[in-house]
Amino acid sequence: MRKGLGSTLAFIRRALLDETEKVRELAVGSQLQVELKAVSELVDAANACSTITVGDMAPSNLLLGSQGVVFIDLEYCGVRNAFYDAMYWHCIYPVSPAAADQMDRAYDDGLKSAGVHLPEAEFLSTMQLSLSHRLFWTLSWDLDVLFEQDRDVVAGVSMRRTLCRYLREYLRFAAKVPRVEHPRLLHVATTLEAKLSELWPEAAANIGREYEVREGAVQLVSE
Repeated sequence: MRKGLGSTLAFIRRALLDETEKVRELAVGSQLQVELKAVSELVDAANACSTITVGDMAPSNLLLGSQGVVFIDLEYCGVRNAFYDAMYWHCIYPVSPAAADQMDRAYDDGLKSAGVHLPEAEFLSTMQLSLSHRLFWTLSWDLDVLFEQDRDVVAGVSMRRTLCRYLREYLRFAAKVPRVEHPRLLHVATTLEAKLSELWPEAAANIGREYEVREGAVQLVSE
């Protein structure tokens, strides 16, 4: 994400900057940039959850064979935090929130079977870290064109809708985390979701919003 930091900040500024926003809050050297760099460094740091990751767990890169799952397209394979692969069902896979939560529970069971026992709060915060990394890295993907017209991620899949869905899932998950480590990122994501839903109502339509913002905090409204 560090290499795409300038593009990420540029996208956020274009989406959010209006007469009520202060340029310094979204500028290079701001608290937002500090938190983005911190997230990037934490994801890369060696810890008990470091392992070999596929790096691109899109559905098209998983084949179901008679003897189990076969992973293909290993261009982004590398040693990272194990949650780097796990967060994909919250942002890339088009699954329901209930299915994503079920996959989280299964993943936690898998970690325990491998000898990695994480308290629930640590599990949630580590997943949130990976989600933050992925979300703000995605914003560096030359997305300025979306302000003029939509484009497809893959054939038939709207990039605007994908981004709106991801922001809502990010905020839904954040509402479950007992203590958010990077509050500025959460604030920007909350503001960005509201702004893009307003700019692209057709893309945001019929996507669930199982959270609400109360006094600056994100809270679940259903389980």
